[in-house]
Amino acid sequence: MKHYLMILLCVTLALVVCTSEEEAYDYDIERTEIRTWSALGINQISVSTHNGAITASATQDTMITAEITRRCSGTDSIDAEEHIDDIEINEYIAFGELTLEAEMPS
Repeated sequence: MKHYLMILLCVTLALVVCTSEEEAYDYDIERTEIRTWSALGINQISVSTHNGAITASATQDTMITAEITRRCSGTDSIDAEEHIDDIEINEYIAFGELTLEAEMPS
């Protein structure tokens, strides 16, 4: 009997993109996406973020599922919308390790 590992990653990235300290960033925007991978051959998962929470749980399954939430604040909806896509989640698999990394503008 084969045992499969499923990791449910709730990667909550509370990220704020700011352009000026003088303006109030009162408008918040949030985007959630689901990504999945086959668990076959994956024996380790590495997740990193600059700001936010990472939660993981393991169950028996053939799929790895990540729920990724990006958050951004802006002076208004247009400002927040312009910067939410600046937060990127990069993924790659190498040598049995699935890696997810949050990249945000400096």
